[in-house]
Amino acid sequence: MPAKIKYGIEYFRTEVNHFRSVAMRRAIIKDGPDVIAVYFFMQAEILIIGHSYQFDDEELLVFFISDGCNCPEDRVTKALEILLKYGLFDKESYDNGYLTSVEIQKKYYKVTKRRKVRYLEEGWLLSNEEMDLIDKKNTVETVNNLHQDESNLTEQVQNGSQFVNESKQSKSHSQSQTERKEGLKIQDKGVLPPVIIPSHFDRSFKSFILQGALNINDPITEMLNEFFTELRDNYTNRQVRDATMHTLNQLHKNGWVDGDNEPIKDKYRYIKSAMINNLNIIINNENDAEDDRPFIEKLVDNLPGLKKNRTEITS
Repeated sequence: MPAKIKYGIEYFRTEVNHFRSVAMRRAIIKDGPDVIAVYFFMQAEILIIGHSYQFDDEELLVFFISDGCNCPEDRVTKALEILLKYGLFDKESYDNGYLTSVEIQKKYYKVTKRRKVRYLEEGWLLSNEEMDLIDKKNTVETVNNLHQDESNLTEQVQNGSQFVNESKQSKSHSQSQTERKEGLKIQDKGVLPPVIIPSHFDRSFKSFILQGALNINDPITEMLNEFFTELRDNYTNRQVRDATMHTLNQLHKNGWVDGDNEPIKDKYRYIKSAMINNLNIIINNENDAEDDRPFIEKLVDNLPGLKKNRTEITS
């Protein structure tokens, strides 16, 4: 039975001098707290799924970050602009629908070097030279004479070499190096395989596939796409977008289980119900925001039996 493919990575390291970089310091001067929150939140989200975060709708991305960082959308938008301006996120990749950076991909490549490393060609930024440099920093060198000149040892340690006894050297690294050929474009098992989504799919529904909530081959995708298309006739784009993000957040938090912690068997019905419920909540909240009358007046309108005494109650 083939091993289960593992997506993304479970941890990553942050250098102690991270805040000493010129780019980060300039970004913090512009908009400190929001920049830090957005950067580290999305760095984690990127590495959870692989080396790039693919998005189809910029507004959905901003809403996702806003919800995750508990930060207003306008401030998230400003923070993203600053991070892109100073190169903490790659601008060209962002324009092509990928949120990532060279530094984030270096972290990813270091952690996954013992896997059968693969990557999405259109989302990958590291050159062969940069990948080779990362590999060489972790190359295991053999020392036959443990009493070699101390200065030579010091020089090699500074170059990042590790010294082990040849008979005890792990073969896994050398094998992985042999398997990796020059210029080979492969895709990491820590990255979601490239998904070809039909162009006619609703942009909000695509988020369920891009974020891994649904599989493109699931038989309910066409039916759900029709459902989302019908929603556009009755609700605004913003309402559908917000309801989509709330539904996805519920799925990420709870998984495919119901309130009784039982597996959800009818995903189609569940998503439809969750979307309608979230749309109703959004509309109610919008109506409450628009109705600025005193609370007692709204209460009277909702209790018909009291309308005849409205003047007495509100006076």
